[in-house]
Amino acid sequence: MYKKILVFALMILALVNFQPLGAIYTDDPVQRGDELTMFVNLENELNYKLKDVRVKALIYDLGEVVNSNDFDMPRGDTSRTRLTWDVPQDIEPGEYVVRVTASNDKFRKTRHIIVDVV
Repeated sequence: MYKKILVFALMILALVNFQPLGAIYTDDPVQRGDELTMFVNLENELNYKLKDVRVKALIYDLGEVVNSNDFDMPRGDTSRTRLTWDVPQDIEPGEYVVRVTASNDKFRKTRHIIVDVV
């Protein structure tokens, strides 16, 4: 019984310290009406496969969301996911805060970036 509790506690601790989001690269500044590409680097540091991982970007001021397809990450694997956002023609130039989230049904990790629209 204690062994099962210890294993469960270690799994929870691993997920708490789990930081799958690496560097996030964009091709900004981007023109209004153009396409912005975001490259999101991920790393699975855990000792088990992550299933149904999805990367999502939310552009706060506009309420627009861009999603990747679901994918699996074997243990120790690194991956790069590409997200593409069609920048509206009618938005104001400026800096936009984007929340980038990697998640599945067992974890959710978030980082923020700033995208420059000219």
